[in-house]
Amino acid sequence: MREQRQQTCCICGKTFFGEGNNPDPIKREGVCCDECNRRVIAKRIENLYKQERTKTTSDMTHAVIIKENGKVQRVAPQNGKTFSLKELQTAVGGYIEVGHTRDGNYIVMDEEGKLKGKEINALATAMYRYNDIVVGDVLVCPTSMIE
Repeated sequence: MREQRQQTCCICGKTFFGEGNNPDPIKREGVCCDECNRRVIAKRIENLYKQERTKTTSDMTHAVIIKENGKVQRVAPQNGKTFSLKELQTAVGGYIEVGHTRDGNYIVMDEEGKLKGKEINALATAMYRYNDIVVGDVLVCPTSMIE
C-alpha cells in the first residue's frame, strides 16, 4: 500500500493527506484539498457559464441546444417563430419540463432525465435559476419562442 504524503492546501492553508487537486482558476500553483476543490469546480462552472453566456444567451434572439458534454448547437423552430411540443421533446429526448435561466430565458429539459440516469449538464446547471442539477441535453431560448 502506498503511503499518503502530508500536504498543505494552497487555498485554505489546512494540512491534508493525499495527492491533492488542481486549484486553477482560484490559484495557479500548488494543490488544494478536497473541500476547496468543491469551490474550484464551482468557480470553473461559473467561468464556463460566463464564457458561454456571452456566446449563447446574452440578449438572446435565437435558441441553442446545450448537450451533456457542453457542446452548444444553435437551432431554430421549424416554423421560424415558436417551437412545437414535438420539437421540444425531440431536442431533450423526452417529456419536457420548462424552467428559467438566471437571465430570464427558458430552459427546456427532460422531465424524467434524472430517472433515466442522464449525465449532469454542467453548463445548463450553472445557467439554471434554481438550486438544482440539470441533466441531459437542454434547449435554451427566449420566452417568445415557446407558447
